[in-house]
Amino acid sequence: MMKEKIEKMTEEISSLSEQIRAIKQELGAEDVSFLQSYKDTVKRAQCTLQDPEKVSGPLVDVAKHLGNLKYRVWEKMLGTVQY
Repeated sequence: MMKEKIEKMTEEISSLSEQIRAIKQELGAEDVSFLQSYKDTVKRAQCTLQDPEKVSGPLVDVAKHLGNLKYRVWEKMLGTVQY
């Protein structure tokens, strides 16, 4: 599930990078050709990405990580506290 989302995001990033490169190239064009294609350039520059999907449930095993946290804190306290 996560790999699929990462691949999808990578594709979207590549697409955006290509659009940015093309728009930069058009912006560097001669004044007349830039003005002729201005409306098309503005339309292409608009971001039309969808909002990300909400993930149901936690991405990590919370109980496992909190249990480890308590143990690590306890271990560090043993090394610090003198009795």
